[in-house]
Amino acid sequence: MYAGQVAAVIMSGGQGTRLGYAGPKGCYDIGLPSGKSIFQIHIERLLRVSLLAAEHVRTSGGENEEDERATRLVPVYVMTSYLNDSLIRAFFEDCDFWGYDRSAVYFFEQA
Repeated sequence: MYAGQVAAVIMSGGQGTRLGYAGPKGCYDIGLPSGKSIFQIHIERLLRVSLLAAEHVRTSGGENEEDERATRLVPVYVMTSYLNDSLIRAFFEDCDFWGYDRSAVYFFEQA
C-alpha cells in the first residue's frame, strides 16, 4: 500500500533558448503530432501512474476510500527559477494542470 513515500520532481529552472524557444523549457512543444508540451507529457504520465496505483489498491483489498485517495495523488514538485517562476505557474493554471489535482503540485524556486 502507498505510504506517502513517492513523489516526482520536474527540474525546469532553465529557459529553452538552446531549443530556439524564448520561454521555459517545460512549456515547449517538442513537435509531436499531439502538440503537447514537455510539462503536459510528464503530468499525464504521472496521472496514469496515480490511476494505476489506485487500481492496485482497489484490487489488492485497500482498507477504505481514504487509502485509495492517498494512493492516487503522487505529489509533483516543479523546480523553477526567478526568471520563469511566474510563467510556469501561469502555464499550469492556463492548462488547468492537465486534469491533475492542483493540491498535489508544488512549485519551488532554485537557489
